[in-house]
Amino acid sequence: MKSNFHLIIRQEWTTFIARVLENNVSSFGKTEKICIENTKEALDLFLENEKKIEKTIIQFPRLLEISYQHA
Repeated sequence: MKSNFHLIIRQEWTTFIARVLENNVSSFGKTEKICIENTKEALDLFLENEKKIEKTIIQFPRLLEISYQHA
């Protein structure tokens, strides 16, 4: 099954670090490409584990915009 996920990737010194916004899975690598591949592997392991837990419901976070006026 193909799913789309959103990553935030940052570089700290010589290491790239990725975090998946939908479920906070993260991984790292020496290059951005290796970091992304490692993150895909981490997602596979995460999702495989979630399938084993029958009662778990994965709810993806939503991004909301609100208006607020400070009194």
